[in-house]
Amino acid sequence: MLLTGVGYGEGVDSTLTGEGPEFGISLRGVQIDGSWLLFTAAYGGSIDLDFLSFMTGRRSSLGTRVGVEGIVTGGTGGHTGGSPYLDYNMLLRATLPGESLRLDVLLGYSIETSDTPFYEPSRGLIKAGAELRWKIVPNVFGLLLKGNGTNSKGTVGIGLYLGYDQ
Repeated sequence: MLLTGVGYGEGVDSTLTGEGPEFGISLRGVQIDGSWLLFTAAYGGSIDLDFLSFMTGRRSSLGTRVGVEGIVTGGTGGHTGGSPYLDYNMLLRATLPGESLRLDVLLGYSIETSDTPFYEPSRGLIKAGAELRWKIVPNVFGLLLKGNGTNSKGTVGIGLYLGYDQ
């Protein structure tokens, strides 16, 4: 009896060419940032880790963002609505990097604390947001357009970021 091997799908395996998705934890960036618009200011620090990278095109990725964000809201009379807040964030992140821009879309869980716990006690909330970065000094410094929110509050602002960005 003669044994023969027949192969189907004779295309090149994408895992060998580096074009398919790549699983593994890697550091995407560490940053501090601040943004402001009218009577709302936000500042924070975060660490971005990738767990899935797509090697085609611009090396988009999926990962997490862990960080702390301070938010101050106010009006002409001072702080309002339990402000300032301190949010502890654990967010899923989708990143689309470019030559001079980077877009992050965020969704996850945030523990919101208030400076006035009697007025507004700590609580866990679903948080969503997006950031658009213009890299003035690539991988280090730039302008930031940022918006995020929960069912209790939201912020939009323009500001600066500083850190390491892969």
